Amino acid sequence: MNSSYTGEKWTFGVTLRYYSDVSTDKNNYKYGLSEKGGDESYSFDGAFVAYLNAIYKFSKSLSADLGIDNLFDTKHYGGVPFDGSPVVASRSPQPLRTFYLGLRYSF
Repeated sequence: MNSSYTGEKWTFGVTLRYYSDVSTDKNNYKYGLSEKGGDESYSFDGAFVAYLNAIYKFSKSLSADLGIDNLFDTKHYGGVPFDGSPVVASRSPQPLRTFYLGLRYSF
């Protein structure tokens, strides 16, 4: 879900994304069988993660950008490619809160 606002000086954007529950393999060392060292929970809970972007225009040629990924620092898991192959690992921890700040100048 996305929402944005654009004004004369300010632009804001908010994105809310849901990462679904993930079931694990019984051989998972942390969440699988207790004989393998797991806690037998077999799953990771899903989570909503918010992303925020803001731009302030000082002039036609100068602006400042702020981006915050995972605004509320939510622990969550998602799928990522495994070792460069087409296989997707679904139990990969995703980054916590990350800030991006930049200045943009146009000639």
